[in-house]
Amino acid sequence: MALITRELLKMLRGDINQALAEVCNKHDIHIECGNASFDREGGSGSFKLLLSAIGADGTVVSREAQDFKDAAKLLGLDPSDLGRTFRSNGDTFTITGANLRARKLPILAERSSDGKTYKFPTDTIKMRLAQN
Repeated sequence: MALITRELLKMLRGDINQALAEVCNKHDIHIECGNASFDREGGSGSFKLLLSAIGADGTVVSREAQDFKDAAKLLGLDPSDLGRTFRSNGDTFTITGANLRARKLPILAERSSDGKTYKFPTDTIKMRLAQN
């Protein structure tokens, strides 16, 4: 019997995302295999599926991106700042959304070099965008 482990879930995530590609194309929607959990005995596990609409321009409209657009003015930013790039600590980042439940670090940005998402305070984003 195979045990459900963290390593197995990591391998499965890539395979599941590849298999979901056909469903995405068929229904013109973006589906991604998200966070996983498993029991300590290794008998069961689960993945969260993340569904996002695809905008008219072909970009994925995630919940975080929509949250950014909806709350940008309240954060002292402009909705058009979504997708803008800035530099921080020698790396280039692209603003991808907002986590409105995170008061200290609400802005989400993807590092260009590896696609990893980082969290930033609003004041840092304002300062970095003003430098561009």
